[in-house]
Amino acid sequence: MDPSLSQQPRGQLATRDDPTNASFADLFSGDEIGNALTMDASKLQMFFFTVVVLVRYALAAARLFSDAAPPEAFPDVSPSMVNLLLVSHAGYLAYTAAPHSTTPNPP
Repeated sequence: MDPSLSQQPRGQLATRDDPTNASFADLFSGDEIGNALTMDASKLQMFFFTVVVLVRYALAAARLFSDAAPPEAFPDVSPSMVNLLLVSHAGYLAYTAAPHSTTPNPP
C-alpha cells in the first residue's frame, strides 16, 4: 500500500495523511481503499472526453471571435458533444456506484 495513504479507519475512502503528498495522478486513481492504488479507467475517459469537448468548443469560439465583426452569440453546443459528455459521465457514475472494497465499515 502507498505509505502516504492514511492508515486511519475512515470508512471505505482512501485518504492522504498530509495534503502535500497529493499528486495530479490522484485525479485518476480509485477513491476506495480497494482500488486506490490502481488507475480508474472511468475517470480517465471522463477527463479525456471532457478535454476533447472543451477544445472543440474553444476552437469554435476562437473561429467565431476571429472575424472582424463582433459575434452576436456564442457557438451552439452540438448534440453530438452533449451525447459524448452524457455517455462519458454516465459510465463514470456507473463505475463509481459499484463497491470496490471488501473492508466493512467501522461501527
